[in-house]
Amino acid sequence: TLPTDTRDTITSYLGANFSSKTRPKTVVVPGSAKVDFQEWMVPTLGSYPHDPLSASDGSIWWTEIFASKLGRVDPKTGQVVVGYGSGALAILDSVRREVRSFGINVTLIEPGFVRTSFNATTNGRLPGPEIVADAVVSAISRPRRRRVVPASYYLPIFLANVFPGITDLVFGDARVQDRLNEDARALRSATANATQRHE
Repeated sequence: TLPTDTRDTITSYLGANFSSKTRPKTVVVPGSAKVDFQEWMVPTLGSYPHDPLSASDGSIWWTEIFASKLGRVDPKTGQVVVGYGSGALAILDSVRREVRSFGINVTLIEPGFVRTSFNATTNGRLPGPEIVADAVVSAISRPRRRRVVPASYYLPIFLANVFPGITDLVFGDARVQDRLNEDARALRSATANATQRHE
């Protein structure tokens, strides 16, 4: 349990710097609408790309949860670029060393699959997002360089680093990819159905 003064300081900081963001309101388009889905092959098989973000220049960015990478696609040209996340890890290591003399600790929280509205087809098989919040609180009271949640992901991450070729074979299998992309297909289907209902 955090001391009251520490808790209040952290709460104030998080509230001021990471305030909740509201989603844009849904707008019903009158009349019929045509929706096209375009897909691009992600170079890193089995990386589970997620959280796409449309940038102001029309490009689409995403993160790869199993590969610690960041990707970008230009829909106009179809060009796909993927960069390693090791740069982010190096920055965190550097910041940790720079601020240590001030009594500040830096912990990297690496969440794996957690239950959200984007993976509803898992039917509750995934842990809830509260495990990530618990990891943050735990990192404050007992800082570590890195914290993976759930902890059961440490072994797969270790094996993927030691045996990358085997990892590519497993996650490159069509059946595994089909299962990993089940949630994305369900979300697209639900969106298409909602669009059809409004026609």
